[in-house]
Amino acid sequence: MHIRKVAVMNIVLALSLILVAAQCAPAPTPEKEVVEVVKTVEVVVEKEVIVEKEVVVIETVEVVVEKEVIVEKEVEVIKTVEVEVEKEAAPAEAPDTLVVLTASTPPALDVDLWGGKSWERVLANVYDSVLDYEMVSEAEVGIPTGTDVAGVAKINGIGDDGIVGSFFESWEISEDGATVTFHVREGLKSYWGNQATADDWIWRVERAFALADVGDFQLRVIGITGPEDVKKIDDMTVEMNMPKGANPVFFKGLCVPVLVGVDVDVMREDGWLTEDDPWGLEAMKHNDFGFGAYHTVEFVPGSHLSLEANPYYWKPLQFQKVFYREVPESSVRLALLMAGEAHLSDELTLVQKASTIGGSGEARYVGMPENSTWFVIYTNREWGAFQADECYQAMGYAVPYEEVQRTAFFNFGRIASEVAAPMFGETVNSEDWPYKYDLDKAKELWEAGSCPASFEMAWDASYPEQEDVAILIKTEFNKIGVDVVLDRTPTAAFAAKRGDFTLESFIEESAAFVADAGYAAWLNWHKDSFGNHMQYYNDETSQMIDDSMTMPSGPERNELLFEIQRELINRGGRIGMLWTGWHVVANKHLEGFYWYSVSLVKWRDLYWVE
Repeated sequence: MHIRKVAVMNIVLALSLILVAAQCAPAPTPEKEVVEVVKTVEVVVEKEVIVEKEVVVIETVEVVVEKEVIVEKEVEVIKTVEVEVEKEAAPAEAPDTLVVLTASTPPALDVDLWGGKSWERVLANVYDSVLDYEMVSEAEVGIPTGTDVAGVAKINGIGDDGIVGSFFESWEISEDGATVTFHVREGLKSYWGNQATADDWIWRVERAFALADVGDFQLRVIGITGPEDVKKIDDMTVEMNMPKGANPVFFKGLCVPVLVGVDVDVMREDGWLTEDDPWGLEAMKHNDFGFGAYHTVEFVPGSHLSLEANPYYWKPLQFQKVFYREVPESSVRLALLMAGEAHLSDELTLVQKASTIGGSGEARYVGMPENSTWFVIYTNREWGAFQADECYQAMGYAVPYEEVQRTAFFNFGRIASEVAAPMFGETVNSEDWPYKYDLDKAKELWEAGSCPASFEMAWDASYPEQEDVAILIKTEFNKIGVDVVLDRTPTAAFAAKRGDFTLESFIEESAAFVADAGYAAWLNWHKDSFGNHMQYYNDETSQMIDDSMTMPSGPERNELLFEIQRELINRGGRIGMLWTGWHVVANKHLEGFYWYSVSLVKWRDLYWVE
């Protein structure tokens, strides 16, 4: 009788201690573990024993031993009890490799050949722009406070106010503001240990003008008309001259991640520059040659880029490696982030991003409710349904703006009422925007312009929110008797059609690299700009834009910019729906998120908090 009671009490005590331990286990990030708690063997001999009902209380755990009869038979009973207990996870250690997810790897790494969002993201981290922005609070720039944002670029300064050194460490400005002398940063070295020099900038400028693509555009828009405007003074000094006069966005324009220093010495030493290929087009397909924080050591298109930290970088870096991985499905990207197997991505649907607000698994939301990214409908002014002004303007009244914000953007962003981001300050005309949802007005204009009974609307298939908006617009036009033929186009085909101007209308996000309405007008509507996808060609407007880029900041320039924006609102071919905001999903341990004017994360800024 006493032996039986002791055996039962031993089992009860073991179970109780385990259960109490489980109740007291610390809460953070528990892991489930199966523990074998008891394994006993009892042999019962011939005898009837009555065990009275008894309650044993140990540490608030009650075990009731019921009345039982032991039969006259020798048996062997083996009892194994498995209990799930919560075990405190070890503190999350900083990984050596930062894993960044993308919908697609970039087509190439060439600093002069435009390659889309993924291209921008990589370039901003393997090259450093020659100048950079000072980081300040949102309040200092006059924008709403973000979530877990450490600082924002001071984009509202005039001249070099709010600009800090990068490739160029310091500078002097001439009295008339048209000539600036720059000094290359001492100790700035590439991945190969080569000191940056004036030649690395001179060669990059010559290449830009020779290839006449994005680098050429960026230099011209800040007042540099050709390679003769950039002169080497000595190995560490460069003089840049603006022959048309001081340019109001000159310093901001040098913060763009295509105006970078290139280690031309290593390109020459490795035999990349030849008589047949003097500008290293083959070299820059899958290689980078910058002075930035990271360097690409492996590029497998359609799969990944492996990058290593520049061992000579002039700032400390938390992550020694970056794995930039293509994961085409956004749901898989989100799952990897939530599981902690990846650390960063801004390529998720808005509903997926919203699901991480406040934290979801290992992932959390980081972002700002407003930025310079514009969600836009483009209409082609050269051919198709939107050649007449009335047809383009009808689009502005057919868009259900509030429904777009609510349904497709889950109330993110800010409804647009201008053609340049309101955060660009006093250069932006927010007074003359006429468009609002008004189907009667849309129908009246469509009929007045003798517009056709149907038109096509395309979008990049990688972005489901764009499809949501296209369906909304189709529904509204159907109400006024117009059929919208929807074209869900794969990414590569969409980029090709947009570049060939073969899309009648399409939906896309757009952003100006430089915080200025004049720059935005040059980028999107100037007759010579690569960004004029509406084919809006107007000599008078282009001349006004040119004039605005050689005037000092102030009321006179702002008045001209307002006139330009009125023309673009009425005839420019773009209908802005939302300023979308900046939204990223990151690991919950990752900090150091700053908003740059290009809305890209700089991996050099990131650090791990346990």
